Amino acid sequence: MGTVMSQALAAAIPGLQDRVPLARQIVSAEQVADLASDELARLHVAHEAECVSLTGRLEASPDARWARGARQALRVLHLHKSWISRELQRRKRAESMAEQKQNASIAAQGRAAAQRELSERQRQAEAARLARIKAANDESAQHVAVFKEVAREVLGAEMYEHLWELTRIRLGQSA
Repeated sequence: MGTVMSQALAAAIPGLQDRVPLARQIVSAEQVADLASDELARLHVAHEAECVSLTGRLEASPDARWARGARQALRVLHLHKSWISRELQRRKRAESMAEQKQNASIAAQGRAAAQRELSERQRQAEAARLARIKAANDESAQHVAVFKEVAREVLGAEMYEHLWELTRIRLGQSA
């Protein structure tokens, strides 16, 4: 109930939060989780400064009448500072994890692009190899056709057919 009322008062009266002692501004770890990162950083610095100040005052006069309350406030400030530190670390880890995921995604996209490029190069190399083989086969076919023409002219049709039949037999082809 006190938390709800203090939050309602803080919302109703601007600047009230600044007048509340630092040790009473934070009530729970959940409240810390809801704060913006810059506000958390500001609170962490403020808590650190207040802890140093209170520690110095307590060391200067440990038996003062206000010392008991100051020690309690110091314990609360340390607790709040630990909550704030944990939340800041959690956010830093979350940002780091998000950045790692983004970097992993970028790396995966880069690997995929490199793989696509490699596949494309391999496909182009295979197409070029097949084109060279086809060109070589076409050239060989032209040479064979020229040889056939020359052999037919030189040997005559009957001798050419006989020579061709012997070549097929030797190559293992049927007539």
